[in-house]
Amino acid sequence: MSYRPDIDGLRAIAVLLVVGYHAFPGKLPGGFIGVDVFFVISGFLISSILFENLQKGVFSIKDFYIRRIKRIFPALLIVLSSVYALGWFVLLSDEFQSLGKHMAGGVGFVSNWMLWSETGYFDKAAETKPLLHLWSLAIEEQFYIFWPLLLWFSYKKKWKLLVVITNLMTASFFLNCYLTHQDPSAGFYSPFTRFWELLSGAVLARAAWSREGSRSGLSTLGILLVISGAFLIRKEFQFPGFWALLPVVGAWSIIAAGPKAWINRHVLSSPLLVWFGLISFPLYLWHWPLLSIAQIVEESFPQTAIRSAAVLLSVFLSWLTYRWIETPIRFGRGIKNAVPALVSGAVCVGIAGLITSWGEGFEGRLGSQQKELREIVSHPERRVVGTECAKQVKEVRELSFDGLCVLSKDSPPTLLVVGDSHTIQYQDAFFKHFPEESVLLIAQTSCLPFATRSLVNQACEKKINSVVDILKNHESIKSVYFAGYWAYLSTGKFNYTENTDNTVPSFRENAVKVLAAAVGNQRKVTVFKDNPDLDFDIRSCFGIRPVRLTKKDLKKDCSMSEKAFLKRVEPSDRVIDELVKQFPSIEIFNPRPLFCDGVKCHASDGLKPYYFNKNHLNYEAAERVIGVLKTSPSAKI
Repeated sequence: MSYRPDIDGLRAIAVLLVVGYHAFPGKLPGGFIGVDVFFVISGFLISSILFENLQKGVFSIKDFYIRRIKRIFPALLIVLSSVYALGWFVLLSDEFQSLGKHMAGGVGFVSNWMLWSETGYFDKAAETKPLLHLWSLAIEEQFYIFWPLLLWFSYKKKWKLLVVITNLMTASFFLNCYLTHQDPSAGFYSPFTRFWELLSGAVLARAAWSREGSRSGLSTLGILLVISGAFLIRKEFQFPGFWALLPVVGAWSIIAAGPKAWINRHVLSSPLLVWFGLISFPLYLWHWPLLSIAQIVEESFPQTAIRSAAVLLSVFLSWLTYRWIETPIRFGRGIKNAVPALVSGAVCVGIAGLITSWGEGFEGRLGSQQKELREIVSHPERRVVGTECAKQVKEVRELSFDGLCVLSKDSPPTLLVVGDSHTIQYQDAFFKHFPEESVLLIAQTSCLPFATRSLVNQACEKKINSVVDILKNHESIKSVYFAGYWAYLSTGKFNYTENTDNTVPSFRENAVKVLAAAVGNQRKVTVFKDNPDLDFDIRSCFGIRPVRLTKKDLKKDCSMSEKAFLKRVEPSDRVIDELVKQFPSIEIFNPRPLFCDGVKCHASDGLKPYYFNKNHLNYEAAERVIGVLKTSPSAKI
């Protein structure tokens, strides 16, 4: 293929969209579609080379992967090593442990699977994962594991390559539409829902429409589609789905228009855009870790000046990487053993990441003071050990949900507690304050008590059905408590109060079924209002952060506005109140007055915190809540 500067210009548009979105999301809400533009470009360029090699009879799998290693590894390894070194000095142990895990996943090109498994409300915010952006690189490399082999096999069999590619692209596109609707996390991170974007570039390469002629109208249409997507699409949309057609068809049209189209020749081929296109890969790698670490150490979205400085620094580092590392290794003919050295470096980086993850972030590197400070907001070890519930509760023997089922004593259950991780936080407290009861706790992280699906699309039906069976079959249960992170009813990735999947019961239907079973046998049933979830990092109250970019006063009173909190949870409170009103015997327990005084909600008593993260209580605070539940009936409303 002859060099096309307009494609480097399109690369520049793609990377600048992504950088703009990450640095200034309010100005460019759909800038993340730049990744989809990259996929089309990659599919077109690499497939063009593969087709040409097949036709010339010089196709070589070994040579293909050597080129990929020289293209990807130099910039990737320098960025990973630098981010690791920076993280050593500025990240807390749990953050550094997570960085090590994602570093190993990044160099192993499995970041998308790793991030997919971590999604959910118990997961850390995406903005605090410095290697989050490597998911797209993982998908691309997973595609190139099988793509050359499939092309070679199809070519040898004399199949019509355009037909093969089009069929695969169509299947991947419709899978993308289906999964994005059914399971947004799978739709976003699964390689099979993204391959159609790379394959669309392959279709263009096979058809060879872009190699001759000028189609200025097509190029104009493509630019309009990409720009429209950058401003119209929002992260709240079900993406990729059908929305991904805007950037994909746009990029496809621009490439198909050919290098002589007016926009391609005069705009995309301009020296400035071509320069950004040449450094686009290292710029993609550098910009996000700098922005993410800035947000981590600031414990909030960084000031405009900090974000702007991070972008400028990433551009400078990208140029250095391209000029002095990527170009000499990729094109230098005098460099011997480059590939073995790069592979060995990747193995070393991966091992370092795994050791860091297994070593829990090497907390000792922070010094004794930071270690002591961190301990006050860490998740303490469980102090009360329960017994497996399967012996006494036969309904869970064949249950395979990824959750917790535990009894306080080896006898038939008399008190049942049901929920998610906001229920698990009360386990020790229930066991301690109800020693006369055989407490059965059934909980599943990310699964609200009545939700059919969780944020990561875990099937919650098994838990719900088992709870109903337990309530019907165990007359020994006299008291039932339901607790959960109710705020995610209508403010999470999914709106649980709107059932978009008619194949499963809605949240309200499940609630009525479970609550009806619970009130049977004249049981005492109580539904918890949730504890306040914080709008700040609990660690910001205690000066734990080893490095800051700006001088900040610690959050001295460690509190937030009660009015703002109540406004945030009002929709979910309304849903719970409406459901409970259908069952007059059910009581609501409200623990919020223990934390809120009418003006502010407090996360600490001034010496010790009540939380171990933004929304989960530590065991001391949980014991306080359950102590009031047992001894102060007036707390119920």
